[in-house]
Amino acid sequence: MNNINHAKSNSEKPTLWSVGWLVTFGAIPLGSSVPGLLLLLIDRIKSLFKKQHRSEIQTPSLVVWVNRLYTGLLAIGFISCAFSIKPWIALASITGYTLMIVIFFHGGQKFAINEEFLSNHYLSIFTITSVFAASVSILRYFIQPLSAAVDLVGGENGFGTILILLGGLGIGYLAWLGRKKQLLAIPYLGIITAALLLTRSRGGWVGFAAMILCFTLFNRKFWSILLIIALFCGVLFLASPLLQERLLSIFSLQQSTNAERIYIWKVTLNMIQDHPLLGVGPGIYPFTYDKYTQPGIEKKFLHKSFAHNLYLQVPAELGIPAFIIFCGILGIVLYMGFSLAKTGHPVYQGLFASIMGVLVHQFFDIPIWGIDIGGAFWMFCGLTVGLYQLYQLKKVSKLNSNKT
Repeated sequence: MNNINHAKSNSEKPTLWSVGWLVTFGAIPLGSSVPGLLLLLIDRIKSLFKKQHRSEIQTPSLVVWVNRLYTGLLAIGFISCAFSIKPWIALASITGYTLMIVIFFHGGQKFAINEEFLSNHYLSIFTITSVFAASVSILRYFIQPLSAAVDLVGGENGFGTILILLGGLGIGYLAWLGRKKQLLAIPYLGIITAALLLTRSRGGWVGFAAMILCFTLFNRKFWSILLIIALFCGVLFLASPLLQERLLSIFSLQQSTNAERIYIWKVTLNMIQDHPLLGVGPGIYPFTYDKYTQPGIEKKFLHKSFAHNLYLQVPAELGIPAFIIFCGILGIVLYMGFSLAKTGHPVYQGLFASIMGVLVHQFFDIPIWGIDIGGAFWMFCGLTVGLYQLYQLKKVSKLNSNKT
């Protein structure tokens, strides 16, 4: 444990570091990671002018590889810019994405290694702000009224992704607090679930269901809560013909928006076929889409800005080799998350469940491809990588102490 403690003392951060992460955890439930990103970026710039302590701890090979893979992915993104039809827009897009990864994915790893977010007030602020954001969205839906519940920044599909993140980490945190406070998970999930249903985001519903199921598979104590939430959802669906119609539309290929998305996916596959190596360029999808549409089609099929499927968007914009690297990154993060979840720690289980739920949602949308919500998702991934590294260090330290 000496190496770990030494690493913590060497990685102590000034106040701006802590404030930046507090703002990040508080602002993510509201729909944006940008306020925290700006503060953490300022702290990062300031740190460039200070002497950095070199860590003496050994980094697990998987951690090294996941960071190398991301470096490779971003490098391909920059190369792709040179061959895109709008290189400056592509360059701006990949630069913003790189900034997000440096601050939240790499920064989240360092943050997790310090165990700060478990020992301080980050998760309590996150949970309280989550309840506030979900409650406000429900009130706005009924007071204004809106066609769907949204967050304070973006739209309903992005809010669906945010609610998946809030749900998983929130119940993991409440479960970690002990038996009495575990009961708070019921009203907490009730509010989050109600907001999610009112988003009318079908992909969000599917992702949220995957998140809940994933968490309960690791934490069987929450099966009863799962049944309560299922009953709650059933009552809401029975009481709302609008929600019933929306739910049934998931399974209908004739439904208007389903037919639209299927058409978009076909167009995107043609785009990938024509640009297999480097894609059309980061952020260039909306400028290329109409070139692949058929003449004389309905207007609703025109002028689409994204593929409505992350696993098509990535190869379309960056190429198939980049997509393979991207899948490798996600695979390593999921393996790390699964390894942590098996330890029985509820927060680790919540992190893993959130990531799984979001990745399921990305089969129907791409909110994590932008900085606002993407920063939140990649922070969760960065935390997972950092916690995995910390877990491996503790195992090695324990083995060494047993030998002595």
